[in-house]
Amino acid sequence: MSHCTPNWNGRARCLALTLAIALASSCSTDTVPTSTRDSAAHFQTDSSAYTLNAGVIGYDGSLVVTYINGTTRATSFENCRGSTSFTFEKLVGTVWQSVWSPAVLLCYGPPIVVLPGRTHVFDISVFGGYPDCNCGPRFSTPDIPGLYRIVWNVGYATDPANAGGARDTLRLDQRVSNQFVLKVQSR
Repeated sequence: MSHCTPNWNGRARCLALTLAIALASSCSTDTVPTSTRDSAAHFQTDSSAYTLNAGVIGYDGSLVVTYINGTTRATSFENCRGSTSFTFEKLVGTVWQSVWSPAVLLCYGPPIVVLPGRTHVFDISVFGGYPDCNCGPRFSTPDIPGLYRIVWNVGYATDPANAGGARDTLRLDQRVSNQFVLKVQSR
């Protein structure tokens, strides 16, 4: 038996109910954009979307990022016991804003060197303390979900035949990952 009755009040209620269902199904509270993979980026994440877990004192998760040296020169990245310096940038409107960086020890070890045509895999652990936690690092924005990219802060191109020679800082487009979506579990 239909819940819509043939009289005018019944038809109006049926129409209102149908419109409400249609609007509810077309609306979403999840405003996180989608990401289209940029296969030209030198740094490629292992996924186009990640969800950080809600822990006791903060959000945590991990990503795997592969650097592909598409240049004709060796590239090197500063290294401190396996850690490198990078920043998560979030797209806010039309501007990329730095919102998170890992805690990195202040030491200088042998650089990570990637020869032309070769790859290097970076395992990235993410921890962002809640705003009320006296811990760090923390995201600089309370609105974490969104479209992100990772920017390596320091990267150099060197001539493989001249290891002690001059080095050039990599251009920004050579130090940036593909874009990806970052979400968080509810607390």
